[in-house]
Amino acid sequence: MKITRKFLPKYYFLVKWELLLFSILLISFAITMKRIPLVIAAILTMLLAYAISFFIAKKIAVGTKCNFYEDKLVYTFDFFIIHRKQVVNYKDINDIVYNQRFLQKKFGLGDISIILGHKGPFIKGIDICDVANVSEVFRKLTEVVGSKIF
Repeated sequence: MKITRKFLPKYYFLVKWELLLFSILLISFAITMKRIPLVIAAILTMLLAYAISFFIAKKIAVGTKCNFYEDKLVYTFDFFIIHRKQVVNYKDINDIVYNQRFLQKKFGLGDISIILGHKGPFIKGIDICDVANVSEVFRKLTEVVGSKIF
């Protein structure tokens, strides 16, 4: 079984509300100054910021995978020069849970967290954010590996 992240531009646009608010404030400030070049520069800055943010989020979504095999799971995260691979035996997993925030429910997304037994100071487990149809994926996941970890 394979779990991946889903990138939805509409959802991501709403999640980045602070960037949207900053953009609106910047453009309204430029309009009140009545300087057309400043308004154009503010709009271009906003578009560039969203383009970069969307590009990074899309690359992260494509590079995040979690494959479940017969006796282990393999989590891979690839983002430009960062290549992280973690192999976890089912006996090292304490629990698997999922969570949906309000906006995620609207778009049919959710987060799956794999809580490990050997917790380190920084790594508490594996989080796979923005999984499409998370309740169905979680149900299938518990059928496949539930008896092996609980």
